[in-house]
Amino acid sequence: MIAIEQLLLHLKSNGIRVTLNDGKLQVHAGKGKLSDELKQQLKSNKEHLVKYLSKNNIDSKKAVTAVERNEQSPLSFSQQRLWFIDQLQGGASEYNMPMAFEVKGPLNLSLVSTVFSHIIERHEILRTVYVESQGETTQCIRPMSDIDFQINEIDLKHLTRETKSDAVATFVERDTLTPFNLATDVMLRVSYVHTDLDSGVLIFNMHHIASDGWSMEVLTKEFFVLYDAFSQGKPSPLPALEIQYADYAQWQHTHLKGEVLDNQLDYWVKQLDDVPPLHDLPLSHTRPEMKAHEGALVSGQLSATVSQKLQALAKQFQLTPFMLLHGALSLLLAKHSNNPDVVIGTPIANRTQLELKPLIGFFVNTLVLRTDTRHATLSDYFAHIKQVHLGAQSNQDVPFEQLVERLNIPRSTMHTPLFQILLTTNTDFGMNTGSSHDVMALSGVTLAGYQSEMVQAKFDLDINLQVSQDGIGIIWTYDISLFDEVVISKLNNHLCRLLTELSDITKGETSPHTLAMLSKEEEGYLVKELNDTVNNNYPTDLFIHELFEQQVLEHADAIALEYDDEQLTYRELNTRANQLAHYLISQGVQVEQSVGICLPRSVDMVISVLAVLKAGATYIPLDPDYPSARIGHIFEDTNLGHLVTHSNLVSGLPTDGVTLYESDKLRDILRGYPTTNITRRVGHNRSSLAYMIFTSGSTGKPKGVMIEHQALVNHIAGMADKLSGAFSWPNKLLAVTTVAFDIAGLELLGPLAYGGQVVLSTSDEAKEPSKLSSLLTSKQITCMQATPATWQMLVEDGWSGSAELVALTGGEALPLNLAQALLPRVHQLWNCYGPTEATIWSLVNQVDRQQVESGQIVLGGPLGNYSHYVLNEHGQVQPIGCVGELYIGGIGLARGYLNRADMTSRVFIENPFSEFDGSQKLYKTGDLVCVRDNGEIEYHGRVDHQVKIRGFRIELADVESQISVVKGVDNALVVATELAGSQQLVGYVKPCNVQGESEEAELLYDVKQCLSRQLPDYMVPSVLMMVSNWPLTPNG
Repeated sequence: MIAIEQLLLHLKSNGIRVTLNDGKLQVHAGKGKLSDELKQQLKSNKEHLVKYLSKNNIDSKKAVTAVERNEQSPLSFSQQRLWFIDQLQGGASEYNMPMAFEVKGPLNLSLVSTVFSHIIERHEILRTVYVESQGETTQCIRPMSDIDFQINEIDLKHLTRETKSDAVATFVERDTLTPFNLATDVMLRVSYVHTDLDSGVLIFNMHHIASDGWSMEVLTKEFFVLYDAFSQGKPSPLPALEIQYADYAQWQHTHLKGEVLDNQLDYWVKQLDDVPPLHDLPLSHTRPEMKAHEGALVSGQLSATVSQKLQALAKQFQLTPFMLLHGALSLLLAKHSNNPDVVIGTPIANRTQLELKPLIGFFVNTLVLRTDTRHATLSDYFAHIKQVHLGAQSNQDVPFEQLVERLNIPRSTMHTPLFQILLTTNTDFGMNTGSSHDVMALSGVTLAGYQSEMVQAKFDLDINLQVSQDGIGIIWTYDISLFDEVVISKLNNHLCRLLTELSDITKGETSPHTLAMLSKEEEGYLVKELNDTVNNNYPTDLFIHELFEQQVLEHADAIALEYDDEQLTYRELNTRANQLAHYLISQGVQVEQSVGICLPRSVDMVISVLAVLKAGATYIPLDPDYPSARIGHIFEDTNLGHLVTHSNLVSGLPTDGVTLYESDKLRDILRGYPTTNITRRVGHNRSSLAYMIFTSGSTGKPKGVMIEHQALVNHIAGMADKLSGAFSWPNKLLAVTTVAFDIAGLELLGPLAYGGQVVLSTSDEAKEPSKLSSLLTSKQITCMQATPATWQMLVEDGWSGSAELVALTGGEALPLNLAQALLPRVHQLWNCYGPTEATIWSLVNQVDRQQVESGQIVLGGPLGNYSHYVLNEHGQVQPIGCVGELYIGGIGLARGYLNRADMTSRVFIENPFSEFDGSQKLYKTGDLVCVRDNGEIEYHGRVDHQVKIRGFRIELADVESQISVVKGVDNALVVATELAGSQQLVGYVKPCNVQGESEEAELLYDVKQCLSRQLPDYMVPSVLMMVSNWPLTPNG
């Protein structure tokens, strides 16, 4: 292509310009300019000219021409942004562009100084300073007479070998980090470190406001050419420059405006509409308020075979290799961030006019490539990738700075605007890019790239890909304040595996989401090892009431149940439950038939639950305090034919066609029924239904979750195993939950199945903290389960705790401040997680001091015979540390939803891992989690609790947790609502102990200030309101 460039320059020198218009070659020449010889050259090189012009995006733009010099000239759009950043940060080194060479041989430093003085004279931009006057910044070109260029020499020859290399590295780092003064300095700094008599390190450093990657190559080539020529006494062989950077800056202001620019800006506004301002890759560390730009490197390499196959694949789909690699990287980032909306920046030389190519200056522009990875086939996906690139290239004239301004992107010291991940395929023309064989020779001197340990990170991630027939080199430059090396190494390994997998693809029908990224070992760990939870010791061949009956044999006279001033031994409880069960059967109750239980908290309520289970029926718990409409829906949905209730409640129930069993009127009747245990009825087996719990539904009507006996027994056995005797004699569990909440099944049946005692609180005792605290003490309770709201109520009331108490918390996320308060008050604290559809809980975690101090309360590990998978939206396993949706499998899964086949099929899906865990179905929880390095699962909120504020995806729980740690705040709730025509956050704050309006106002001010310090502004609620108490549901 050098011959083509020479031809174009030759034509240009003769007043002839060659451009492309819609892919066709156009020649612009004055009359008589085009000789027969030139016509023949154009004809014979037509194909190469089209290819060159197309590759370099050289079109029919107007040429940049020299303009009359004024004392001050405008900055280019790119320079304006860098000047603003430099002023904002008070002079920063992040935009220094260093380059260093190890020198062997007698380098003539006087000649080097002459060479660079010539280069500085040749390129005005290097002697340009930036002056602000009356609110406007301009560039002022200094005459050479004002320039006193000197090479900074440092003599380290006297040092020992051991200390010399460290001293060189220290100087190189210091020079790299020394800012330029844009108002006074020459924008080129040269130093030479003498390490020996005829060896040293030569360091160039330019500021980005006067340079870019292309310019670094120009500088290097001109240095070598001029040094060689001057050392031989020859004049400069470099042709005079027709224009300077100041001419280009002026051209930008006069030509990049009007309809053409507006049309291109309109494209970008549409393309980047609602663009996510930040990537969602999981960070190793909290993003600092000010980027430090300290980086490190991770590298990867793919074979020549893979490289050649990928290039062939790109050709097959009519892509450039860069497009293909960008598509692969986007798939990788989408998987790791669990977000299909991927935004990557990529630099372009932006030298589409031929006259710009020999200049030093800041020409580079950045294109924002926004990709949607949700495509069914590779053909569709690659077509999308190609369109993204073609659209960006067709609208590349818009300076990045103007794009940021047009989109009204807020500036932040925490991250770069629009994108934080950069993809390049060229070197960064500086340190760490040379290898041992990249040696350049001058007159008696050799120069090789100097390997510096210092790495600057302008972006969160900068991925450089080098593609050749010899292979693909991958260099990851990452911000060490955000990522650990192990995370980037994982990304590198996954990209290498993805590209290797992609290289073997021949058909476009392949789904891009089936391409493997994780290694077989990783996938095996996440799919098999973590889910190797089989426990054959659980008595899942028995019913829960049969386990209770075994305890009756062992602890007949021990107290099984206590309520208020009434106590029942195991024998008494079993007798009364058997009598009611025989009676129910005599009244026609069939196996798996629904039997409602609508009773106030009492011993009769527990007796009824056991009796329905013994009769082989399915118990439907109904809270008497539920609204009549909800109870009516449950009656209708279950086609309820039998109901155990109390005579005081009958009038408020829809009892038409229902056989009623009024517990207060049955005492005499039941005395005539057998007290013996019920023999298993025909058709009654482990997969029969034990109960149905009705939970809230998206339609506003509750849906019935059907739980089988094997699931219930497995869960209770798993909890008994985890809690190591907490359900066994002589331990006492205080049951505080409404029977209509699934956790009541554990509270009532867990201890009864393992020989412990159930102490059933009254409704008042469960709601009043002082009464609950008194009950815990007076009854010497050793185990209690409650929601965080109930535990919080106790703590606020001054409960001192119990050294013997095993505290279980579930139903909602456990706040960190509550865990901090509970841990010293109890013997053990357990965080329990699980949806009703997976039988109460499937994951449990014993909270310890280390977790509390680290600020992360995890969900923990699985109970026996449960499996858990973290998957993305395509059903693929997420890597360790990456957020995805939690899917649960195993024996604990519900049968499904009553009379909701469509809903059941949507959330109880076929298990793709059934060959490993034996579970035919997985439950789609809607909970966002990740697997930690130790295999534990960490909660990250709900899929449906994420909101977008000003384009940012926000997890409301993140904001709530920040409010809750403010001194004086008890807890908080954050919601998204529409205010003044836009989505905004509203925060509700419950104080610990605030009295009076002035104290409330002061606390809200403190919250606002704390959030402003800890969170970006889009996460700070627009409105903060104080609440005195949270209304509690019947579940607590």
